[in-house]
Amino acid sequence: MTIFVDDVSFVGTDVGMPEMACYPFRVLRLGLPATARVVPGARHQVRGALADWGWSGAADTAELLFCELLSNAIQHSTVNPYGRPTIEIRVFLGRRALLVTVDDSGCGGGQISAHSSPPEELAESGRGLLLVQTLALRWGIHRSPTGTKSWFTLGTSAPSD
Repeated sequence: MTIFVDDVSFVGTDVGMPEMACYPFRVLRLGLPATARVVPGARHQVRGALADWGWSGAADTAELLFCELLSNAIQHSTVNPYGRPTIEIRVFLGRRALLVTVDDSGCGGGQISAHSSPPEELAESGRGLLLVQTLALRWGIHRSPTGTKSWFTLGTSAPSD
């Protein structure tokens, strides 16, 4: 697991959010192999960053939605040119918004969306994007020839000084 924590200005147009362009953000970046064994450590890193930044009030929902997107990325990643499936996670935290992106090397398949009807009662999958759609302020999935970027935002209140 590769971990980077730094301050940057994020251009929100990458995920269709021009209103967030050029706001200062705290950023956590994680580079991960696409395997289920990385999920607990990644979840811990995201929750820890939010707590360190004084935004723990959004941690439960952020962790749930993040794990849904990470699980999808692990399931759908393909092997990169270096012979390994990889995933890159970015958590951007600003004054009033949290943006989480998950990039993976999976680019096959068609349009991705939350199902308009709930999955069958005993189905083992099919609820993740419904959770993201229900709990996120905004969310989306963008496919390109090199991979898939899934993302969500949550509204937050400013930390107390």
